[in-house]
Amino acid sequence: MFSVRRGKALFSCNPQPSGSGFDSLMLRASRLLTFGVAGVLGPLGRHPVAVAFHLLFRTGAVLAYLLCGFFSDNFVTNFIVIVMLLSLDFWTVKNVSGRILVGLRWWNEVKPDGQTMWRFESRKDTSGIDANESRLFWITLYLYTAVWLLFSILNLALKFQWLLVAFVGLALNLANVIGYTKCDKNAKQKLANLAGSFVTPSMVTSAAKTLISMATSSSSNNNQTRQPSGV
Repeated sequence: MFSVRRGKALFSCNPQPSGSGFDSLMLRASRLLTFGVAGVLGPLGRHPVAVAFHLLFRTGAVLAYLLCGFFSDNFVTNFIVIVMLLSLDFWTVKNVSGRILVGLRWWNEVKPDGQTMWRFESRKDTSGIDANESRLFWITLYLYTAVWLLFSILNLALKFQWLLVAFVGLALNLANVIGYTKCDKNAKQKLANLAGSFVTPSMVTSAAKTLISMATSSSSNNNQTRQPSGV
């Protein structure tokens, strides 16, 4: 089980029987990534476990794509493993790490008439968002999309089946890029509208009238205190 404190991650593990070797492997990988992330982010890392899982599946998908040929010549098996990792990464980034690391979340709703509507959520209180973690989130979001774009370009002259795998990776990563970019713009627009709502035209007019009234009153008082000098 995990024990997390602000600024660093402490781990304690009670040995328990694992249902499968895959579960044990994923647990060990998450711990290794968490230790690495905690070392990179330093004391400012508030959510090392979330960062670890944010990197775990996307890094695993890229490594599986590059190295699967050394372990299996069966394309179907390799395809399933890579797409599974890509799907886990898409879901984790969309529903977990984005909400924790940058305070954003997006999703699509399909109306009865078939039209797609974008929905966005943004955290009002951003005090819990760490700047280093937020920067890491955005960098990796665009970086891994560029990696799958590169794979797609390189595979144009190679086998079509691997081009298909690269397209799946590009599509899933690009969906998160578009969703979070729109969500970030929406959050900034809400913040700008909120700031603008505090300074309305009526408030400006009222402040101007108050200043004019104060200036007029001060001038009138000065005139009253002045007495004409006698001869």
